[in-house]
Amino acid sequence: MAVPGARTRSILLFTVSSLIGSGWIVQSRTLRAAEPGTDSTPFSEARIAATGPAQASPLSGAEAFFNRDQALAGFYRSLAELASGKRRRVRVFHFGDSVILNERVARDIRAGLMRDFGDGGRGQVMLHHDGGVVLHGHQNLTQNRFQFFTVPYRHFNHQEPKWLPDVGFTSWTYRAVRAGQFGEQKAPPHVRPFSEVTLIVRPARGAAEANESIRVLNYERAGELTSDTFELRPGSCTLHTMQFTPTRHLALGFGDSRSALIDAVFLETNNGVSYSTFMHKGRHMAWMTAAKPETFECGYRAAAPDLLIFQFGINESASMDWKSYGFTAHHYLLQMREYFGRLRAALPGVSILLIGPYERLKKSGKAWVSYPAMEETRRLQRAIAAELNLAFFDSFGFFGGEGQMRRMTREGLSHGDYSHLNDKGSAILGNEIFRQICEGYVARGIPSRCAE
Repeated sequence: MAVPGARTRSILLFTVSSLIGSGWIVQSRTLRAAEPGTDSTPFSEARIAATGPAQASPLSGAEAFFNRDQALAGFYRSLAELASGKRRRVRVFHFGDSVILNERVARDIRAGLMRDFGDGGRGQVMLHHDGGVVLHGHQNLTQNRFQFFTVPYRHFNHQEPKWLPDVGFTSWTYRAVRAGQFGEQKAPPHVRPFSEVTLIVRPARGAAEANESIRVLNYERAGELTSDTFELRPGSCTLHTMQFTPTRHLALGFGDSRSALIDAVFLETNNGVSYSTFMHKGRHMAWMTAAKPETFECGYRAAAPDLLIFQFGINESASMDWKSYGFTAHHYLLQMREYFGRLRAALPGVSILLIGPYERLKKSGKAWVSYPAMEETRRLQRAIAAELNLAFFDSFGFFGGEGQMRRMTREGLSHGDYSHLNDKGSAILGNEIFRQICEGYVARGIPSRCAE
């Protein structure tokens, strides 16, 4: 059995303490005072019109967070049950494109939830490497290349083949291709050690295996090995959890030769908030509908997340503007209806939050201008949120409407590509979204550290 060698890497840890008291944060949080829990007003045409690109000043976090209290009610109940000891885990999935590279925005929401409700673990870990697609503070030291299945680029209008049978419900699926293949994972010293691994797996096409195995090699216990074998459900997915001696440094092995299709690998503690971040850079959100319906439904029901967060839109607006492969606003609306409709069918009570795109600029002659389709993308996301009772955070309105990207670039809050916020700018957005989630929870009259 091949055992992966341990090695070290330096990880840059970003803290937001330097942002507290900065002029921008003071302005964004005090420009319009918001009473906790007052943003439960449902969508209205007047309010939607008021958040257009001609707005004179940034929206407060409460004004930017539409339908918060109603759409997130189920998530608040889950947090309350976790806090009272009625359940031991709450799972959050955060999906996004390149705006969440290095876990930007997600890591700030994640840190707040774990601080107030307990560190439930890393959640989904990575067994592949892709530039910028990293889990903040967590080291993926996997050296052996796992086979990786995801939605390819240019899947714009579900061009044939629409269904991708090897792609799992999150569009991150792995397969070990040889015996003794391990994925090495190392957490930072300040987090709680992992004590459980949960898998969601499917039989590979044409495979004869009726069983799957999982092995955990514990580097902090002198190479202690914990293993288990379990049966696979033919034609469906299988959920399996194995406990092991708590550790922050381990390696995961699957199968005796080639493994089954591994749709989820959650590394978790025994209780708290488990926050998984799935980065799909350069892709559209709705491309994840390429997973076959039975795979999609089985995976989500097995994982049972309590909150789904989706942070997409800059690629969709660019594709509409370029008319890439005939992609239009109509295609986008239909794809969102299909995607969220399938989620609602699989998880009827799950809370869903859309984080809308902030401004992205393109070169037009000698000038940088906002993508014309940006406002259409924003309008369609608000519309689908209103139609399907989703929460929606208007990042474009929160940062002040048209012209925000040039201003934030001057203030050192974004990269020079006029498309992405940097660590500081993303922390402003992530911390405000967490603060609003927290205020909605406290407004229900539930005692919590959130009130601090």
